[in-house]
Amino acid sequence: MARIEWTGMQLYRNGSNYDYSYNYALRLDAKSGQMLYDCSFKAPANLNDEIWRCELESVPVTREELAPLDALIQGLPLAPPKEPEPVDDDLLVCDETMEIFDVCIANYKDRSVKKLTAPLSGEQRAELQKQFLQLYLKAKDRAPLRN
Repeated sequence: MARIEWTGMQLYRNGSNYDYSYNYALRLDAKSGQMLYDCSFKAPANLNDEIWRCELESVPVTREELAPLDALIQGLPLAPPKEPEPVDDDLLVCDETMEIFDVCIANYKDRSVKKLTAPLSGEQRAELQKQFLQLYLKAKDRAPLRN
């Protein structure tokens, strides 16, 4: 399989309980050529920060910092997402948890974006979350201060 030169990625989970919701996103800034990291997730108990929610917005990260995540992505069977199944109007879901995993490949010359995805096992999802936490720990001190 050929190497995938990805330009963005998102690992997302949203549900009715904020403690179990998270959003990790990486995107290539076309102007600066830097990969930017956004995240929002519940702080792990062993983080030793006096915060309960970890959040970053548009923090630059290096290729070296992204290497573990890139290695995981290169090992996944990425393919275009399947069309969603039709929704049954008679089925009422009161608490729907939504999970997304996307990898984007953008061509800035023709402004096209190709989204790919892969089914993730629980272990793969946990490993991606672990790598995103490590990326947070490396990048948090570079984040601009919020007012």
